Amino acid sequence: VRADVIKLRETVKGMAGAEKDRRQFAEWDLRFHLTVCAASKNPFFQSFAAMIETALFALLSINALSESPRLHGDSVARHGLIVDAIEARDPHLAARAMLRAVDAGFSDAKRARKHAIGRP
Repeated sequence: VRADVIKLRETVKGMAGAEKDRRQFAEWDLRFHLTVCAASKNPFFQSFAAMIETALFALLSINALSESPRLHGDSVARHGLIVDAIEARDPHLAARAMLRAVDAGFSDAKRARKHAIGRP
């Protein structure tokens, strides 16, 4: 688990450093999710992730929130909480942290798209 946590922390650090580059942020975000899949040691989860990698990158690229410092920081923090839960070996906390990150990501992306097209 220690090596996986180190890799995950590196991806979160990369996401944090990509505040001004949506594509780079999405690349680090994808790397984070693929690292979680690999760390799971679940062959089904790993094969599913490999199968949807291209679609996941496209979605993450569209939803990358690096143009908003607050949203960017919130997203990085949520990913850090996932790593904390994995490091604590608490699967329930990790699942809750992941669900919160996904829910918040969808909400933030929806809000950002509405703002981009000029709707409140």
